[in-house]
Amino acid sequence: MRIAMVSEHASPLAAPDDALRRRHGTAGRARVPAHYTWDRVADGVEDVHRQVPTAHTTPEEVA
Repeated sequence: MRIAMVSEHASPLAAPDDALRRRHGTAGRARVPAHYTWDRVADGVEDVHRQVPTAHTTPEEVA
């Protein structure tokens, strides 16, 4: 069950271990710009658009 998994992994973060929380915070702040940039979002959107079949072939058919 996902709730149990999240609870299990989040529980240590609620414990009074400042060093652990700091390490996780530092790692998270490093991970976000490395993995979640607007360029990566745009690449993902472009991938989806390439996979979706086009229903209309010309702009006149869309209007």
